[in-house]
Amino acid sequence: MPIVSRKTAVSAAERECRFYGLGEARRMFAGSSRWLTSLAACLALTGSAAAADCGALIAAFRSAIDDKAFVRLKDAMAAIADDSACNFDIDAYRIQEINSVIDMADTAPPGDAQKQMIEFVDGIIEIGGDWRSAERLGDYYARHSESQEALNAYETAISRLSRAAPPASQAERKELDRRVEQLRKGASD
Repeated sequence: MPIVSRKTAVSAAERECRFYGLGEARRMFAGSSRWLTSLAACLALTGSAAAADCGALIAAFRSAIDDKAFVRLKDAMAAIADDSACNFDIDAYRIQEINSVIDMADTAPPGDAQKQMIEFVDGIIEIGGDWRSAERLGDYYARHSESQEALNAYETAISRLSRAAPPASQAERKELDRRVEQLRKGASD
């Protein structure tokens, strides 16, 4: 078996991986012992390519938030959630997504886009989000004079206080209780 330099093997593996793709390259290399080094290099290269993609996923997510681009943010979050190589803290990203969409809806002109954003948040806040996200949604509804929705969001926030990490302070808990009580009084008048 001829001995090839590491540089030559990596170069050959890069060409094969790009031309055939990882799956096809594996099948081709499996039968040939002289290409085992190339297969290992190909696998290593795809691993580093995946690591590079982690940064791109984060950049796309942050860019969508900075640009207040609702659809791009949903797409970026979907890509992060679908990724298994980067080991993202999905809950933390989901909370950022929820809070950002609420902020986008708050500054959007009234209409279908704003409604679509809040419907999206209502749909995902049950699976992701913390008490602060629910409180933020309640604040949004309160600012837009939607008392029943605000009450529901604040009650969701209170129900999540027990599993909050870090836990809510007594002052935060009292403030939520005060908001709920105020909304209940307003509803009964």
